[in-house]
Amino acid sequence: MSFIFLRKLAEKIYDELGCYHTELTYQNAFEQELLMNNIPYVREYPVSILYFGTMVGKSFVDFLVQDKYILEFKAVTKILDKKKIVKGNSGKNINKQVQKYMIALNLPHAYVINFGNEDKLEVCKIKSERYGYEN
Repeated sequence: MSFIFLRKLAEKIYDELGCYHTELTYQNAFEQELLMNNIPYVREYPVSILYFGTMVGKSFVDFLVQDKYILEFKAVTKILDKKKIVKGNSGKNINKQVQKYMIALNLPHAYVINFGNEDKLEVCKIKSERYGYEN
């Protein structure tokens, strides 16, 4: 299964629900699609935060699908700014957040899926800095 199939699931959800719901609503709908399609995943996959080799906290990836796709969901007006930096409503740089996930899980890329744009579903592929940064 490729990411193209996962994107089609997200598009199906966007077409049905539109753009005015919370991230949690879209996550719940996406989880139902994964279950109906028998796709292995972990929701809220824990990522350890290390400080000089000692775990000092945890962060959570929205979905880790088939142990190779990091999916981070957003429900904001727009996720790309003029410099192609993925940001949330608070201005928080989502790229940095997702980069930490990719490094911790040793995966080459992740996807940010935004359901909050009125015009279209936004999907951004973020490539790990470890493998050559791309957005």
